[in-house]
Amino acid sequence: MNIARLLVLACMAMSGAHCVAQASDPALAPRQVPAKTLPVPADVSPEMQKIIAAPLRAGWDVLWKTGEEWRAAANAAAAKTIETLPAMRERLHVTVKPSTMDGLT
Repeated sequence: MNIARLLVLACMAMSGAHCVAQASDPALAPRQVPAKTLPVPADVSPEMQKIIAAPLRAGWDVLWKTGEEWRAAANAAAAKTIETLPAMRERLHVTVKPSTMDGLT
């Protein structure tokens, strides 16, 4: 009985060492997964479905290399948002007027 247990233990140790050796081999390439098409979920509102189905914005995958590049992209996005404000104020029937509160504008 002891010899059988010793044999099983030795086999388990050898197979574990083999797995560790394979995992640390730098020549093994990572598994590539092909791109997938994801459907628009049916369990959200029709309005949210339109937002989800909208095409990605231009440059969604651009990574900025400097703070100046990021600032330029942020300013461009802010300018586009500011353009939509008058129509939003009209749609919501609100007015906006500048004021100063505790020294801040």
